[in-house]
Amino acid sequence: MQDRTELTIPNDLSYLPAIGAYVKAIAAKVGFSEQETNRIRLAADEACTHVIETAFEPGEKNLLRIICEESDVGLRVIVADTGMPFNPSLIADYDPAAGLDRELGGLGFFLMKRLMDEVHFVSKGPEGKELHLIKYLESGSITNYFSDEELSPYEADAAKIRPAPPGSYEFRTMEPAEAIEVAKCVYKTYGYTYPGEHIYYPERLIAMNENGQQISLVAVSDTGEVAGHCAIFGGDVNSPIRELGQAAVDPAHRSRGLLTRLLQFAIDYARDHGLVGLFGEPVTNHLYSQKASLKLGFRETALFLGLIPQSVYFKKIAGQELTQRLSLLYSFLPLSTVGQNRLYAPWHHRALLGRLYAMLRLDRELVTTARDEVEAQALPAQSILSTHVMSANDAAHIEMINYGRYATSEIEIKLNELCRKGIACIHLDLPLSNPHTALLCAHFEAMGFIIAGVLPKQDGQDVLRLQYLNVPIDFGQIMVVSDLAQTLRQYIQRQYESTASCSLSPAQVRGEVSN
Repeated sequence: MQDRTELTIPNDLSYLPAIGAYVKAIAAKVGFSEQETNRIRLAADEACTHVIETAFEPGEKNLLRIICEESDVGLRVIVADTGMPFNPSLIADYDPAAGLDRELGGLGFFLMKRLMDEVHFVSKGPEGKELHLIKYLESGSITNYFSDEELSPYEADAAKIRPAPPGSYEFRTMEPAEAIEVAKCVYKTYGYTYPGEHIYYPERLIAMNENGQQISLVAVSDTGEVAGHCAIFGGDVNSPIRELGQAAVDPAHRSRGLLTRLLQFAIDYARDHGLVGLFGEPVTNHLYSQKASLKLGFRETALFLGLIPQSVYFKKIAGQELTQRLSLLYSFLPLSTVGQNRLYAPWHHRALLGRLYAMLRLDRELVTTARDEVEAQALPAQSILSTHVMSANDAAHIEMINYGRYATSEIEIKLNELCRKGIACIHLDLPLSNPHTALLCAHFEAMGFIIAGVLPKQDGQDVLRLQYLNVPIDFGQIMVVSDLAQTLRQYIQRQYESTASCSLSPAQVRGEVSN
């Protein structure tokens, strides 16, 4: 089931009963209980009230779209508007234990998050914005299917593991009946720490494969056992660049090169189905995952410092205990040839970016544009930005979609807001196809951002990623394998350790914005 309906109403609070009736009817149709439908209705009321009160000027007449997307695993309610931009980082924190004799800002979003499973914003640029509310139907986690003994980490039972008899393997997409074994395999490898909890819910895993949100690929032995799993996922279902991950191999089938063969099958599958690129994010405390990535042709283009909380662990890395937040490498594999694209690299990072693109064998032209030519270009007053706070990781992501005249001030305001909230790690993506990136990068670095690297995108719309840290990083604990990753780590470490690299002189940024 994958139905979508839509209700369009005026931006008037008097229409809330109509919205509530519509949302309740759809929730009941999906299969939620009366209690749950009332919770969903209340969350939708709060969301619509927020949008009506913040997206429009007093007395402004406009329309609101309430969209319900039904699926076999639950319901997504989308409140869409074309009103004023909204900065989610401005939402006040609400403490329910603090009493009522105070400012209640943030209460609405506190309620939404308590009532729903997921709440997040989606910026649509000139087309407006959306507030998404997601509620899943009750379904069994992997822990409902197996005993604690059956779900114990593989390393704990290593002495009891008997290798599977030699045989052949079939590589193919997952069948619905195999979702339980896939979830078990991932759980026993990663515990409950793998990002994306759907992997632990077989019914959700099945539904996501049916609607294309994920493509699960498995290695099946000639006796019918699921011996390994990996997945292509992330982004829009029609995105030409997606992530490759969720790799796990049953211990009875390890030491047979199965993971490499399975991942290669996934790469071939992605290429055959029209994807132009894949990316992975190997951790910097596990050299094997980096080596496997390199063997398959992936090349590192960025290093994300301290992106993962210290509480995360991986069962497959025995005895591991993180002593700082975990860093990730961003590795990219182009699957098809893309035409030449002109990119405006900041002059002081041009040599690094040139090396990264050379290793990827991507046809990119790093061009030079005079500063006065860039400054002469007309810009709108306000930038188009997208901000997403990832509470589970204590991290935030800001995307510069289009520059406005006050871009530096807008980024500084957002940075200060996120820092006041104590966010540990803040990423900023800048479009390399826009010449203002070359001009303004140094200004963002003067605020304390440092480079992370480059993220190739479809049609050459690559982004330069900067990162800002509110936690200390010991680079001695960041392990990397390849010479390219070593160069990237050393380059970023110099930026991190030198305040001079974050505050460029006027002489450095005047004249041409790339050289």
